Formats: sequence, structure tokens, C-alpha cells
Amino acid sequence: MKYKAIPEWETPKDIYLVNPDCIPASRRNDRYEKICNLYKKLVYCFPGYINVNIFGDSISPGANITVPTEQFKLINLSVDNIWIRDWAPFLARDEAGNSVLMKFIYEPFYQSKSESENGNESAKWLVCFLHLEMYLVPLIVDGGNFTHNGEGIGIVTNRVISDNEYYSIKEIEDIFSKYLGIDKLIFIPVEPGEETGHTDGSVRFIDNKTLLVGDYPAEYSLQTLSSGENKVSFLDLKKSKEFMDKVSLQLQKELGDEYKIVRIKNSIPLFPERKGGIAPAFGNYINYIRLGNKIFLPQYNIPEDLEAVNVLKKDFKDLEIIPVCLDGIKELSFEGGVLNCITWVI
Repeated sequence: MKYKAIPEWETPKDIYLVNPDCIPASRRNDRYEKICNLYKKLVYCFPGYINVNIFGDSISPGANITVPTEQFKLINLSVDNIWIRDWAPFLARDEAGNSVLMKFIYEPFYQSKSESENGNESAKWLVCFLHLEMYLVPLIVDGGNFTHNGEGIGIVTNRVISDNEYYSIKEIEDIFSKYLGIDKLIFIPVEPGEETGHTDGSVRFIDNKTLLVGDYPAEYSLQTLSSGENKVSFLDLKKSKEFMDKVSLQLQKELGDEYKIVRIKNSIPLFPERKGGIAPAFGNYINYIRLGNKIFLPQYNIPEDLEAVNVLKKDFKDLEIIPVCLDGIKELSFEGGVLNCITWVI
């Protein structure tokens, strides 16, 4: 039996988040409180016809439930990873139209073995909670490293190749075809400095014939230079822009002229004081939440916010573009992800 991945523009009935209070105390930093406050407000942004489900641990002594659970459903699960998009299963349908879940192996090299094991166990528990059929897929892939058009075309970075060296490229393509109905799998290079190797900050299908591809400013502006934050160097900015331009050209060539590519300009990345870890996602607009015809677009209180909103409104008049202007998005982005990373829908 062949399965088919469900496109993200289908309207979901449920959205899932992980309560940030599940983050172990040893991994919390000075941004933790603002991230918690972001969640408290974000859950009220979603339309009322979508059920909001929150992973949390209300059994543990002294548990502090960040998100108000009297309005939303709390699911008791001890999970310590808020990036649910990465460890949760992929959504697909079988030939009869039934929803099924495809559980790929969650084993990112940038996390410890215990963190990976926790993510895999949480995903399996989620499947049990949903009472849906699940298939174990013998391939290491993060949920943030896959976008598709719902009609058999998928895009991943070549991190999938390096993470699965025991498979040939043809075998990887066959697995995506068998479990997700992807008949044309396009591999793009990993963006320089992007440790996760994900696609959801650089390319994303917005409909079956249109692909969003990230962009960067050609140079620093006087306003940016006076922002007082740590920024990438001129050389790194140039490399990043050239990289995304090449990716855009590659994708247009592989997809063909019948597909449209829309460039959306990210801001110049800011780097707070940090020791190692994942590169910040500050100023990234492709990492939005998609709920049917609604796009919840992260805003960073910078001039580029309005430009990103206008690009989407101009090119996609049938979509409702909802700017999410909440305190804490900046702090969340400094942890390495934004709105798509912390949500999962079904």
C-alpha cells in the first residue's frame, strides 16, 4: 500500500504544544520567563474551532503549569523538548483516505542521546493518545526538515543523506515514496551556520504550485547598524545571501517553469551572547504557523516585519496573514526556532 503526505494547508482540528515548564531546570536560561509568557498569550491567538492541546506534567510535585489549562486540554506527558515539530510523526493518508502517522527516527546529532530517546518515546506516546495507526519508518529525519506540495514533490536538505549513510540516495527516495507518496525528492544544501540542517527556515511550499524561499538583505542599513545587537559579519551576510540565491535557482530549475517561487526576505540575523548550541532564528519569517488558510507570521519589532507581511498579502490574497506581535518571540528565536517549531497539528 502506498501512502500520501497530507499538505499543511488542509485545515486542522487540533494543535499541540509542549508546556515550556517541561524544560529541565538545568537547561533554562534568562530567556525562559519571557518564553513562558509568550506561550500564555499565543494559545489565545488560535481560532476557536481548533482544539488546543498542551503537553505538561501536572502530576509531578510542584509542577508549574505555564499555560492556563482550564480553557485548553492538558495531556500528561513528561517531555522535555518544546520543539514538537521535530520529534512528532509525519501525517499521511492511506488509499482509503484514513489518517495515519509515519514515525521517522528522531536522532539529531546536535542533541544528546537521552534527549533523542525522550523525543522518540514522546512521539510514540502521542500516537497511542491519538489512537491512529502508526508505521515506523527506518530513516533519521527531523520534522523540521521536510516540506512538500501534497502532490508528490518533497524537499529536504542533504542532512538526510549524511544522517543515513547506510542507505543509498535511491533507497532514501524509495522510503519517502513508500511512506509519504513523494515521487520527486529534491535535496538542497544546508544553509551555512544552520546546525539543525532543517528546511523550515529557508524553503516552504505555500500551495501545490508555489514555494517560499528565504532571502537576505544585500547590505547593512544604517538602522540595522545602530541596533546595538551582535550581528553576523559583512562576509557571512554576503555568503548567506549568495547561498539562498543559489538554492532558489536550483529549485526553480528542478521544479520547472510551472512552479512559482516567491522570495521572502529575512532580517539580518542577530546573535545574543551564547555558548555553542543552535544558531538563532531571529528575523526568520518562513517559520510561521499554518492553520488552513491562516498564516500566523512571527514579528520581531523590526522594520522588516511589515515587508514580510506585505509580500505575503500581495502574493497570496486568498490567505489570511496574521502578524503575531507578542513579547517573547525574540527570546524564543534566540533558542533556535520560532512558531512552526513549537507547534504540531493534525
